[in-house]
Amino acid sequence: MDRQAVTVGPAMDLPIMHDSDRYELVRDIGAGNFGIARLMRDKQSKELVAVKYIERGEKARFFFQQLISGVSYCHSMQVCHRDLKP
Repeated sequence: MDRQAVTVGPAMDLPIMHDSDRYELVRDIGAGNFGIARLMRDKQSKELVAVKYIERGEKARFFFQQLISGVSYCHSMQVCHRDLKP
């Protein structure tokens, strides 16, 4: 496999895919607030991979602003949070 990888955390070796011409869409496998997950096939090796496309721009900005607004409200009400996740 000829993909570059980046270390994100301890012992995390995640492939970063730059060549969209190399993969063909098999089907969409899910969607959420921040993006779409798609099942893709490598045109050379025929290997199946799951790829998550993260939304950028207005949609992501909207959800981030909602999150920050909620955290700000919690802080104004003297509420402490431990672990926020999208």
